[in-house]
Amino acid sequence: MLVNTKGKTLLDGDYAAIVDEGHGYYNIIKSEDDNKKKSLANSKGKLIIEDANCSYIAYVKYIETLVCTPQSSYSYDDKKDEDLGKYIFYDKNGKELFSAEGEMSFMDNYYIFGFEKDDVVNYYTNKGKLVYTSK
Repeated sequence: MLVNTKGKTLLDGDYAAIVDEGHGYYNIIKSEDDNKKKSLANSKGKLIIEDANCSYIAYVKYIETLVCTPQSSYSYDDKKDEDLGKYIFYDKNGKELFSAEGEMSFMDNYYIFGFEKDDVVNYYTNKGKLVYTSK
């Protein structure tokens, strides 16, 4: 469970782990058997992203955006994971802004992100606008 400093229960459930990611966000791992399914709760105990197919969800302070990184960041086997290489960007309320597939190959001060797939790199703003494609 997630409890605040006053002893009030904020989030109660049968979880394998709750990991403090900083800035008031907590990765929720529901079961050890399905470790790639993550949820994200805020400091008030509200689940703002549920059951994302991620290995990690992080808050990027500079752009006030949550980034769901794919399972491939830690293990690579495209025969087991259909969403391999898919990054999902959310606003701080959990609303999906955009997603991109491939390997993150470029990041400029957290405002421009490049994703490489099949020798093509697509560059997006942190809000999801495609700004350039290199071939």
